[in-house]
Amino acid sequence: MLITDRCPSLVKECKGRQFFDGKNDVAWLPIKGCCTLAVTWYSTSVDEADMALNTNFSWSRAGDDGDDRVDGVFDVETVMLHENGHVLGLGHSADKDAVMFATYSDTRRTLHADDWDGITFLYPDALGTIEGIVTAEVDGLAISGATVSVDGYSIAAVTDPNGAYEITIVAPGNYNLTASASGFFSKPPLNVWVDVNSITWADFALESDGSTPDPLVISSVYSEDSGKGGAFKILWTTNHPADSEVDFGIYGVFTNSEPVIDHSMSFRGQKGATYTYSVTSTDDKGSVTAGT
Repeated sequence: MLITDRCPSLVKECKGRQFFDGKNDVAWLPIKGCCTLAVTWYSTSVDEADMALNTNFSWSRAGDDGDDRVDGVFDVETVMLHENGHVLGLGHSADKDAVMFATYSDTRRTLHADDWDGITFLYPDALGTIEGIVTAEVDGLAISGATVSVDGYSIAAVTDPNGAYEITIVAPGNYNLTASASGFFSKPPLNVWVDVNSITWADFALESDGSTPDPLVISSVYSEDSGKGGAFKILWTTNHPADSEVDFGIYGVFTNSEPVIDHSMSFRGQKGATYTYSVTSTDDKGSVTAGT
């Protein structure tokens, strides 16, 4: 940034004719009319934009939360962000929460989803992507419905059934990501560098906050023939201790109440016969799951 006393060449309030001089200027000027806080002049064919903020209004740098706003005093950062949206080619938005909404309402220094949509539409090739998976720290299982957000921006994504998410970023730079999910502690912000036309990977493993039981998962269900007169075992594993139950349908249900991770139940059947069965386990928190 260069500080100068040059009057922006495209601003009609400047003396003389308006012309493109190849310089992007910002100035404080008394703008005509009752209600205009700032104006940006630009061209769709020439790479130049000039901006003016109206000295007929009172300005300040309000607090980030906007609580110190005084009637008739306007936050210069909010208005500058809005005007720079025009520099990018954005028009006014119909969404009252967007930075590009036509009327000033309060301090607003982060882009709304509607603003991002407009920018990515205008600049589809200048995009970077953050992708990753959110899992439970205790067992590595995917967390569906977790939220990954970009700190300081109105950008977030929700994980799919496989725990995967994808976030599109417009400008290259460093971004802080936060992952959160019901029943889990949020991780401290993860800082990542995102470049245009590239994918940045950012995975999260969240720790359970104890408010919901860890999911009980059955895996590796199989039977093992002992080769002795129809005797066989059914074996399976769970990701944490649980009881054991084998259901043979019309032949009955057999249980073992000892909580274990490696489950093994022995049976004696008719040699050469085929049996259909399902297994069920229940842990001490009441989580029940089944496998076949």
